[in-house]
Amino acid sequence: VIEFKNENQEIIGFVMVSVLTSSISHLMNNILKTFLLVAVFLLSVGILLSHILYLHLKNILLGYRPEDFRRIHIEEKEVMDAMEEGILAINTDGEIILINESARKLLAFEHMPSLGTKLTDIYPETILPQIIKLAAPKYNDHLLIHENNILSNHIPIMKQGTPMGAISIFRDKTEVTRLAEELTGTHYMIDTLRAFNHEFKNKLHVILGYLEIGELDKIRELILHTNLASANVVEEIIHTIIVPDIAALLIGKIIRANELDIHLSLKPDCICIEEPANIPTDACITILGNLIENAIEELNGPDLPLKEIEVGIYIWKTGIILSVDDTGRGIPKEIQKRIFEQGFSTKGENRGSGMHIIQSIVNRYHGEIELETEEQVGTSFTITFSQER
Repeated sequence: VIEFKNENQEIIGFVMVSVLTSSISHLMNNILKTFLLVAVFLLSVGILLSHILYLHLKNILLGYRPEDFRRIHIEEKEVMDAMEEGILAINTDGEIILINESARKLLAFEHMPSLGTKLTDIYPETILPQIIKLAAPKYNDHLLIHENNILSNHIPIMKQGTPMGAISIFRDKTEVTRLAEELTGTHYMIDTLRAFNHEFKNKLHVILGYLEIGELDKIRELILHTNLASANVVEEIIHTIIVPDIAALLIGKIIRANELDIHLSLKPDCICIEEPANIPTDACITILGNLIENAIEELNGPDLPLKEIEVGIYIWKTGIILSVDDTGRGIPKEIQKRIFEQGFSTKGENRGSGMHIIQSIVNRYHGEIELETEEQVGTSFTITFSQER
């Protein structure tokens, strides 16, 4: 309603305007429909753009969904960090693109370097940039890092003939050497030579002492009537065990045991008149060497009334039986099931490979392990391989 007034402010008329409520409702409905259509359009465009972006991102991630790619990345990192070998990779700019925990430890980095860090800034001695330039690998490179002997392989990362980066794989050389010796039995042969050398020097020292005091008759008597203490043992082994590697192992272990006041002997009914037919000789050496060494270590420590080791070797065309018995303290029940686990040992760190290797050989050649042990009485291991299996 609008009033009209004259100059004297007197009302001279009225104007009334009215609108139907149905018209207002109709207008509001039109506005709501417009907003709804705009919202649906924007939502559809958003969904479409999101789907396009998702497909593009999935294509960038090699077909994996982002959540799957994240899970795979976490799993791969955990696997990489669990490896004993150190792995370190850089791109063509010399920036770190991959590094695991073992590499950090072997290279003596105080903290895990961030991806994208220039490798030469934290490890100036690296040859990975040269590997990229030469586009040629370098194997068995020996490094000395903080008094640690490291064995490494450096390999270029190639794509269609063009270097994209380089990767180094590190391994503790000391650990590699130790495992190689356990697998091949090399150090057992060295023990044999060392034992003979030690005993021979002892006899020479006795002869030198007689010379100094002028006892020539005693020297003559020593040479004529006294053999090396192990001569009889050597002769017995040579006649019983015709496989040279196994015989050398036994001789070395017997002499070493004698030096520790441990009596190591062969069982009287042993037989080995031919090469093993079922498994390689090196595998027999590894089994016997580890079992005998464990028995020697067991008897060498505690003050036991009886220190004896008896070895049984039976090798014929249809099978192999290897046994080692000792008079040690026995193996407690709570650890009997764990002695074949990799890395498990009651003798300190960096031990626990020998029995695991034995278990691996037995599994590989379908053999059987029998363990008999009694606390404060002793332990007996018997390994059997049958050609019929």
